[in-house]
Amino acid sequence: MHINFSRIVFSCLEALIYMFTIHMILPKSARNDWKRNLILYSVITISSFFLLKDHMVSILLFSTIITGAIFIINKVNVYIASITMIITYILITIASLISTIFGIFFYIGQYDYRFVLEGHDYKVMLLKMSITVLIVYTYKIFNSLFNRKIKIQKINPRPVLFINVVYVILVILFSCELIVYLPTIYADVLKIGSLNSLLFVGISMFFIASIFVLYITNIYLFKSSDYLSIKLSSETDALTGVFNRKAGINHLKERMQNVQHKKTPLTICFVDVNNLKDINDTHGHKLGDSLIKNVANIISSALREGDEVARLGGDEFLVIFDKCSIEQAVHAWDRIIERFESFNLTEREIYDISVSVGFAEYNYKLNITHDTLIELADTEMYKNKQRYKRLKGKNRNAKW
Repeated sequence: MHINFSRIVFSCLEALIYMFTIHMILPKSARNDWKRNLILYSVITISSFFLLKDHMVSILLFSTIITGAIFIINKVNVYIASITMIITYILITIASLISTIFGIFFYIGQYDYRFVLEGHDYKVMLLKMSITVLIVYTYKIFNSLFNRKIKIQKINPRPVLFINVVYVILVILFSCELIVYLPTIYADVLKIGSLNSLLFVGISMFFIASIFVLYITNIYLFKSSDYLSIKLSSETDALTGVFNRKAGINHLKERMQNVQHKKTPLTICFVDVNNLKDINDTHGHKLGDSLIKNVANIISSALREGDEVARLGGDEFLVIFDKCSIEQAVHAWDRIIERFESFNLTEREIYDISVSVGFAEYNYKLNITHDTLIELADTEMYKNKQRYKRLKGKNRNAKW
């Protein structure tokens, strides 16, 4: 009866640690009132009593149940619930390892200290609760700085987060193996009088070294992302977010080289936005910039994967249809025209989107440069522009 009562007490304390950690990790918008928190706490307590044992299957089942409980009770999506549970388990495991290290050191003379590892000791449990609070708040500070860095550099946080999580998990697994098996497998180690002190110092140094390596790794990752962000900004048009002139022409050169290797056609479309000067003169450059951005956004959203659009400057764009004949490119452009017309009918802007375009196809039999190819498309665009002026804008975006 005493053992059962003890297990209940430790399950309640363990559940309290999990509840606190989950509550701190979840976004503020996803935190519950006290009634829902009580339900979640009850689920964690019952699950920890029956499932939180030193078996991989039981741990996975426990994590799955708690993830499902967070998903249902806190009303968050599966991704947030899963990430919350993963980070919670990692932080609590780190707290358990640190409290175990201190437990080993303080239980001088206890060679069989597996009861410390199991956590069924009130001193170790209280120490674990204190360390968990410290680790969770440390994580909050780190996460805040991490997100600020991510936001400033405008990079995808998931690869960096994934590498950090994998590294921490490997450190945890190695630490567990070191603590559990080192003194129990090797008989000579057990004869060392200062075993506890040596383990305490050794594992502490391992933790410090791991934190240092993790810090250096993050510096490297962010510096790499600095380079990528600088490269991206040097290739991107500041107004529209598409390729700038230099990046667009470089991409065209690469695609033309690829045509020679793979014998597949390539088509470009030279785009000139109509009436931009009139809009700038009449309504100001702010509205003209809005027109340019909307043109870029509509074209970008309608392209296939592998196709690209670049702003050559002012009101001129270059669209690169990779692995595409001129007939296929014209057909694809007709779909973009439909989006222009839909914009003109549905959006309440002072201006209507109208463009003049010209196409030019490149294949492996042609021996011309990228400049010549752009000139061919520009010439076709000029003819279309003259037709637009003759019609006085009555046929804004004629299909080809």
